[in-house]
Amino acid sequence: MRFLLATVLLLVIIGGPVLARTVNTNRDSTTSPSESHSSHITRQRALHGLVPFHTILRTEFGHAQIGVTEINDPETWSAFWDQNCNLAVGIRPLGNCPPLPQINFTTQTILVASPGLEGSPGYQFNITKVMAVHDHLLVEATLATPGLLCIWIQVVTFPIHVIEVPKTYLAPTLNMTQTQAPECPY
Repeated sequence: MRFLLATVLLLVIIGGPVLARTVNTNRDSTTSPSESHSSHITRQRALHGLVPFHTILRTEFGHAQIGVTEINDPETWSAFWDQNCNLAVGIRPLGNCPPLPQINFTTQTILVASPGLEGSPGYQFNITKVMAVHDHLLVEATLATPGLLCIWIQVVTFPIHVIEVPKTYLAPTLNMTQTQAPECPY
């Protein structure tokens, strides 16, 4: 009798989580249980602590919302690229817009960060670190303002930094520090 009780208890301990995972997975009919489980493991590994990133575009002449925006589909990415690449190229004489970088949106997410409008050229905006913190992505960046006594033509700029990170649906937040460049050399 004890053997039977121990066997039933063991089956409940081992089988319960497997049964619960199967029931929860089967609620989403678009993925199989093995796909859901493996993608869940991939997301956990990719977004724990410091998140690696790759710069795709950094320019003073972009256009994006203030803060950080995520792009997780090719249509939004293509529209964003066309708008921002053409803005940046329009400022450069004889510039050519490079082709749309190909992104695998099943494994990657694009993050677009911006401090907003600035009153002149010379602002350098740079993402320095991305971290997965609890239930969001913390995107740390610096904004270097033009140096003291620098004289710039008054042209409104819109610095952006576009990066690629492992796939995520975590909400990104921007933590920006501002520094001032040293005095101008002239």
